[in-house]
Amino acid sequence: QINSQITRFEMTQIESAFKSEVSSVSSVPLQLTWSWIPEPVGISKSDKFERDGLLEQVNTTADLSDYLWYSL
Repeated sequence: QINSQITRFEMTQIESAFKSEVSSVSSVPLQLTWSWIPEPVGISKSDKFERDGLLEQVNTTADLSDYLWYSL
């Protein structure tokens, strides 16, 4: 729930048959690739904002960009 200060967890026990099925799938090596694109600082639009500290990401990125950038 967005804007909620309460977190609930529901935990259930996984059947052993399901565990063996998952372990056989996860043992297959995957060919993953990683890439990046350099992005210059300061290219954002006039509606940008800056804050010190971490932000709640769901509401902060609830616009057309759906993008949150943390800089050090």
